[in-house]
Amino acid sequence: MAEPLHFDIDFIMDMVTKQKKFCDDCQAKLDILTLYMQDLTSTDWKAPAAQEFKAEFEEWSSKENKWLEDFLDLSSRVSHEMAEWSNTASSLAA
Repeated sequence: MAEPLHFDIDFIMDMVTKQKKFCDDCQAKLDILTLYMQDLTSTDWKAPAAQEFKAEFEEWSSKENKWLEDFLDLSSRVSHEMAEWSNTASSLAA
């Protein structure tokens, strides 16, 4: 006999909420860091290395933004699975 399915909806909802908050916090910090880097490379630091640093930072920042988007996508997929499971469980209980 197959083992019964178990899905702790409250735990999953809490996890998804924490994941979204984590991403929001990371995005806010990345935005602040980007502003600091823009200030540094546009006013306080005039040298060829400044442009290299700016380009490297922009590449890194782009990768971090993509990572955050991917992480949020995973979180959304978990939310979707939770909703599907909940609907299935409700229909089986009826």
